[in-house]
Amino acid sequence: MGIMLTRTLRPATAKMLVSVVAGNAALARRLKAVLEAAGSFHVEVSSGSIAAIDSAKARLGRSALHVIEVSPDQPMELAALERHMASLPAATPVIVISDGIAEYGARSFLKLKIADWLPSSCSDQELIVACEQALRPQKAGGAATQAQCIAFMSAVGGAGATTLGLAATTVLAGTRRDALRSCCVVDLDFQHSTLAEYLDLEPALQLDEINGRPERLDRHLLEVMLTRHSTQLVVLSAPPSLSTQQSVDPEVLGRLLELAASDFSHLVLDLPTHWQPWCDSIVRGLDALFIVTETTVTGVRQARRLAEMLQARCDLDMKGMVIANKARRFGGSLGRRQASDALGPLLAGFVSDATSVVRQAQDKGVMLSAVSSRNRVVRDLATILAPLPHRGATHGNARTSQS
Repeated sequence: MGIMLTRTLRPATAKMLVSVVAGNAALARRLKAVLEAAGSFHVEVSSGSIAAIDSAKARLGRSALHVIEVSPDQPMELAALERHMASLPAATPVIVISDGIAEYGARSFLKLKIADWLPSSCSDQELIVACEQALRPQKAGGAATQAQCIAFMSAVGGAGATTLGLAATTVLAGTRRDALRSCCVVDLDFQHSTLAEYLDLEPALQLDEINGRPERLDRHLLEVMLTRHSTQLVVLSAPPSLSTQQSVDPEVLGRLLELAASDFSHLVLDLPTHWQPWCDSIVRGLDALFIVTETTVTGVRQARRLAEMLQARCDLDMKGMVIANKARRFGGSLGRRQASDALGPLLAGFVSDATSVVRQAQDKGVMLSAVSSRNRVVRDLATILAPLPHRGATHGNARTSQS
């Protein structure tokens, strides 16, 4: 039996070994020429699609980086890509080349943990920079990891999903003084966007500038479109628009989330109440999706219906994924025992009614903890989020200089 090498192989010239997998021969030749001309890469090309290579059970070399073409009209290629990535040594970066990744973009970005995505029309410089950035964490001795991604979705209007999403960042960040800088909260309700308003911030995400042009979106442009709160929490939010919700480009949205997921430890998504075509691929790639409802008869019924629809449509396990918000110990139209009986195993837990604290925080544009350091919302939410896998507050690609 031969010895299985676990270290990345490098040629004697000390250049980084890159494996290119591409069914498009012209693309493969271009990738090899551009990278080898840069002077720091040695490229080995495997001709044929990733699905064909996977079907033939061919083995690729142990390379520092894999650049793989994925055809959007071949669904089997995503499955082949998943199997290939699972076979690689830990922390081996993979860059995907595709011109139409919209159908499953968010899933691959958030679940497959690829290092980057580029269209085949990318410039030579964009390709070289992407490869250098993908390899940088390895050179520094650390592994690049994808953000823990959770989302909140309201079952009924005014249930408090946005409030709980913001409170969740406090829980996920932990107790470090600057930990919130590792969290990014994304407002995907483009029509009724209120997240930035809650924190008294000006939304900076200009979708009109990048819609239909995902190739324009890179880390520099993402940086411009981020807004930072005084707590160092990072917000990605667009101004409210009556038209954007329907016209948003799924490919742009996927690229946007992929970039954010690679730069932060925690990504919290505020999903729209009204389902959009691009929601399917996003929720399938989440670590957790919480439905937020008021503790009322109508709210609980609607939450149960929504959970059952999501379970059927997206093949999700919704057990423990419904949060009964604004719950009162006494009084109210529905008691906790009744709500628990109605929701059964779907219930994640209760978040106590803290209307006064929430309103004060929104009026002042601050986090709930600034109004009350031991507020019941964060305390109850911490209990609900406790079963989620813990991830540290630092991140391989997280920005260290944030204003």
